[in-house]
Amino acid sequence: MNPRGRLPATLLNAPQLRSKIIVEIGIDPYRSRDACFSPCRKYRYVLWRRFPAADGLDPDHLNPVVFIMLNPSKADNKENDTTMDRVESITESWGYNSVLVCNLFAYIESKSDKLLKVNDPFGPKNEEAIDWSINFARRFPQNTSTELKVVCAWGTKGHPHCRKIIDRLKEMDAELWCLGLNGDGSPRHPKPQGRKLTEKNFKLYFA
Repeated sequence: MNPRGRLPATLLNAPQLRSKIIVEIGIDPYRSRDACFSPCRKYRYVLWRRFPAADGLDPDHLNPVVFIMLNPSKADNKENDTTMDRVESITESWGYNSVLVCNLFAYIESKSDKLLKVNDPFGPKNEEAIDWSINFARRFPQNTSTELKVVCAWGTKGHPHCRKIIDRLKEMDAELWCLGLNGDGSPRHPKPQGRKLTEKNFKLYFA
């Protein structure tokens, strides 16, 4: 992997920061794994992964896709959880070499049923984090020739809370995709039980 140094011109205006203490939303594209947390570590706003195919590449040659799921669990700037393992596998199979992950709720909780019992499950900077991730992904030359693909993957539990995010994504001219739909019309989570996801499941999502 390239040593850290001056960023290419296309990324000079992207906020850069360390993983553990944040001043503003952002990640380091030179890192293979990074994450953006609130100072209290109760909220994870952005998760970043570069895949082996990106080893040795300058950030200008990355082509990150953006996933928006329900809420963070255990994945951080060092380790994956089972959901993130699945996201990496799916994304690599589509030919992307990196991924940014945001969520409808930024609050870190492995049991999503507890989210609505939290005073503020969204997090004070979550909308900013989603905007930042989409704008950041658009900076890469390989993502500027077409509309940026954003994969909606929050499952059934996020469906009642997604309208505002979807409207915002459409305002940003993001191309919304999903991994298939659940019975209630919600975009399927990356870990559906009893289903094998293939490229055929990756389709345009209109809510």
